Amino acid sequence: MAAIVVALCHAAVGRCGPRCQAWSEALGGPPARRLQVTTEDPARWLAEARQRQREALCTPPTSVRCLPTPIWVQVLDPRAASLFQIGANIHEATTYDQADPAPLAVKRGWTATLLEPMPDVFADLERHYTPRPPHVELVNAAVCDACGDAPLQMYSVDLTNATGNWGSNDSDARCLAANAGSEACIPRCQGASHWTSEIASLDRAHLVKHNRFFAYGPNQCRRCAERLERPMPSNCMRSVIVNNLKATDVRCFCVATELGTRLPRDERLSLLIVDAEGHDDVVLHQFPFATIRPARVLFEAHHLGLGRFFRLARRLRAWGYEMLGGMPTDYISTWHHVNSTEVVTGTTSRRVLKF
Repeated sequence: MAAIVVALCHAAVGRCGPRCQAWSEALGGPPARRLQVTTEDPARWLAEARQRQREALCTPPTSVRCLPTPIWVQVLDPRAASLFQIGANIHEATTYDQADPAPLAVKRGWTATLLEPMPDVFADLERHYTPRPPHVELVNAAVCDACGDAPLQMYSVDLTNATGNWGSNDSDARCLAANAGSEACIPRCQGASHWTSEIASLDRAHLVKHNRFFAYGPNQCRRCAERLERPMPSNCMRSVIVNNLKATDVRCFCVATELGTRLPRDERLSLLIVDAEGHDDVVLHQFPFATIRPARVLFEAHHLGLGRFFRLARRLRAWGYEMLGGMPTDYISTWHHVNSTEVVTGTTSRRVLKF
């Protein structure tokens, strides 16, 4: 059993995340790595991180702290477990690999606060949780850099014709719809959503940089031509992101003042998940770890680059966390507190770690 747990832990470090497979298909090859310059030696840093992982989280190797997240979620007692997710999306399987552990936590009865900023996506999330489970709270808001009453402006890709680009040869959003879903139903999938519907961000530049995935795509444009029943050039989506951006005002959620009131009394947050599309490090740098210290933290590392990743790593370590898996070249990075005390299913005494 111990050998299996250790193998699963190390396998989590190198796995491809939810959208990297889709990106690989869009590009016809593995996504390019444009990591920021850093004074740290990545190989040495990773070797040290794995050593820290073994000593702090995986000794003994059967430690609950060492478990991969899906297994960890299942072994925790739901009566003593809680979740805060930033960027919850719709909690349903999408056209790419669904690696989000939050739906499993909700299904198991964890107390959950799910934050989703985009009104249209939030409406789908509400429909998914109708009737609403008593342990789930849905909040239509985004975490702000500086708490205040002023609305935040979120950018997203419009997949309708609101921008008036249907009929164009370089930015018809229906070409994205023609490439949503499994190979079995493309290009006429019904109800499928393209992964670009998942990349809303406070940072407009974060969305714009995704345009490079569509600079040239003969197979994607062939599917689009079949969907639209007219010829399309091989670069038919070269401007599909930049020409279909829309801005939406969303409410600011102040974690420092609002999250504490939503946690069960005398409980600690079990799992923090951040999916802020390139804004993850900003969210975590201002997260109130002094008063709310989750047992486990998951965030998107893929968009950060080495420099920002290492700065965030230093902050997390300062608060007592070590990396369980996931470098910037992976999609999700998982960190666990070295002194966490989880209540496992079947445990009769409920020990709560005091910070």
